[in-house]
Amino acid sequence: MNLPPFEPPVRDPAQLEAHASTTRWGGVVGAWGLSGAVVGTSVGATLQLTGAGSSAALLAGTGGLSLGAVLGIGALLWDRAVDRPALVDGLGGTSRPLHGAVLGIPILLALPALLTLVVVATVALGSALPALIFGATALGVVLAGQRVWSSHRLARALEALEAGRQEEARHTLQRLAQRWWVSARARQTARLDLAMLALQEGQATEALRWLEGLEGGIAGAWASLGRALACLLLDEPHERAEAHLRQALTGPRARAIQAQADAVRILVVWRGKGADEARRLAEQLHGPGATPLHEALLARLRAGAGDDLGAQALSRGPVQALVASGLGRAIEELQR
Repeated sequence: MNLPPFEPPVRDPAQLEAHASTTRWGGVVGAWGLSGAVVGTSVGATLQLTGAGSSAALLAGTGGLSLGAVLGIGALLWDRAVDRPALVDGLGGTSRPLHGAVLGIPILLALPALLTLVVVATVALGSALPALIFGATALGVVLAGQRVWSSHRLARALEALEAGRQEEARHTLQRLAQRWWVSARARQTARLDLAMLALQEGQATEALRWLEGLEGGIAGAWASLGRALACLLLDEPHERAEAHLRQALTGPRARAIQAQADAVRILVVWRGKGADEARRLAEQLHGPGATPLHEALLARLRAGAGDDLGAQALSRGPVQALVASGLGRAIEELQR
C-alpha cells in the first residue's frame, strides 16, 4: 500500500501556547472594552438627547471602554483560576477553553445598548443611516453570541467526557449535532465526537451515520480516518478502507492524525497482505507515541509469530482495556 507521508510539525508547542495566550488576552480584554464603550456611549447618547451636554456620549463611551477593559482583565483572571480539565483539540494540542460567561457577558451587555443606539441616533440625527449601522452591528453581536454559546456547550460536553460522565456528554453532543441554531463548527465537532464514541464502542454503522457529510479541514481528516476504521469493523473490502485512509492522509492536516492513522494502516495491511507484512509495518512504525490500538495489534502479531515475550511487553493496562472494549471486540484480529 503506497500511502503519502505525513507532514512534519511546523511550529514549536511553546510558540503555539504563547500565541494562544496573547490571542486570548487580546480577545477578552478587547471584547469587554468594546462592550463597555458601547454601553457607555448608549447611556451618554441618551442623556445627551435629553439635554445633558454635547459631550456626554464621548465621555461616557471613553469611561465605559476603560472600565470594560479592567473588568475583562478580572474576568480572564477568574477564568484561569478555575480548575477545569484541559482538552485535546483535533491538532493534538491541549488547552482550557474559556468559560462561556467570559465572552457571553459583554455580548449580553452590548446587544441592548446597540439597539438603544439604533433608536437614539436615528432620532438625534433624523436619518436611517445610524439604524442600519447599529442594526448590522447588533446582528453581528447576535452571531458572535451564537458561536460563544455553542463553544461553551461543546466544551462542557468534552469536559464531561474527560471526567468520565459519558452519558451526560453524549446527550449534550447529540443536542449540539442536531440543533439548527448551533454554530456550524460546533455542530461539526459534535458529530465527529459522537462518531468517535461510537467507534470506541464498536458501533461502526452509527459512526458512519455521524460522519456523513463531514469534509474538509481537520474534521475531514478525522472523518476519513473514522470511515476507514468503520469499514474494517464492518468487514468490508480492505480496498475501501484503504481509499478512506489515503484521503485522510492527503490533506494538509494529515500530521495531526499520524498516530491513529498508523494503527488503522496496520490493520488495512493485515487484511490485505497478511500478518507478516503487517508485523513488519507495525514494528517499523512503533514508537513512544503509538496508540493502544497500534500496540494491541502489534502484540497479537508478535504472539502469532511466536514472540510471546514481545507480546507480553506490550500488554499493559491501556492495551488490555482496548482489547476488552467494544472496539477491541469488533476487531476480529484482536480476538483470536
